[in-house]
Amino acid sequence: MALDRGGPSAVVDIGTNTAVLYVPADPRRGNPSIEIERFVRLGEELSATGKIGSAALVRLRSALDTFQVELAEHRVSALRVIGTSACRDAENVDDVAAVVRSALGVDLDVISGQEEAALSFLAAKYALGTNLTKAAGRLAVVDIGGGSTEVVCGPFAPTSAGPDESVSLDVGSVRCTERFVSDPGRPISDEVLRVVQSHVRASLRGIDAALKRAVGESRQLVFVDGIASVLKALCTSGPDHPASGFVVTLSSLDALNKRVSALTEAELVQLAPNQLRGRADVFPVAMVILLEVMRWAGSDACALAETSIRHGAICQMVGRASDA
Repeated sequence: MALDRGGPSAVVDIGTNTAVLYVPADPRRGNPSIEIERFVRLGEELSATGKIGSAALVRLRSALDTFQVELAEHRVSALRVIGTSACRDAENVDDVAAVVRSALGVDLDVISGQEEAALSFLAAKYALGTNLTKAAGRLAVVDIGGGSTEVVCGPFAPTSAGPDESVSLDVGSVRCTERFVSDPGRPISDEVLRVVQSHVRASLRGIDAALKRAVGESRQLVFVDGIASVLKALCTSGPDHPASGFVVTLSSLDALNKRVSALTEAELVQLAPNQLRGRADVFPVAMVILLEVMRWAGSDACALAETSIRHGAICQMVGRASDA
């Protein structure tokens, strides 16, 4: 793919469940920002086989072909393609890299869990600076993905280089759903929920005491990416799950968790079609992870920021968050 020196930067984020293209707005050419999401489910059976399957690679290629058209239309000057948990785990990650190179003409950048945490932190700072009330002091950010969950903490300050404490756990919504839920399309039993809870709690117990202390001392706990978008839609759509702006309480989320775990996948999609289509089968497990992180952190409320590592990567590429 040919790059245009005068165009915007762009990021493709290849995760365990989705592949997303993000191109920020280009005021010089009058182009608005675009964000295109495709559900590629690279993590399908990855835990069982250790490899990304051929069907997932086909889905990825289809998504990237769509992205290539948009990238050409927006005449981007720089492109970064990021691979996260599924790419880190897959024995055949070279097959993913080959698909990326063939479709987009660039190399796949497989980032570590720590790098992913740092980008989530940068993205949350950007969101807090534009969408939420600025919080002085320290900021704790949690990114629940399909294959992993990042917990990261650091100072909230525009001049800060980044976080100073972080961890990446092999606890994700797709990974745990495939491991513990035999039929994700049906309501999840209390017994299965307890098993997932126990698994998440065991993973959280392994976190360094210094990070737990830093998270507990933070002024604000922020959840980012897909789960934030879903929760914002669900928690502001009805009287049963009220929210104050972007902030939701542990009690309201606990009530929501009981509700969604009793629904089929089809019923769950109807609650928020735009946000849940493609992730409804793994959302109940994502809710369990979120609740357990909040309890581990000792937090009775959290903020939701509809931002992600792709926004953090753009901030990093352009050199300052205000340009993203």
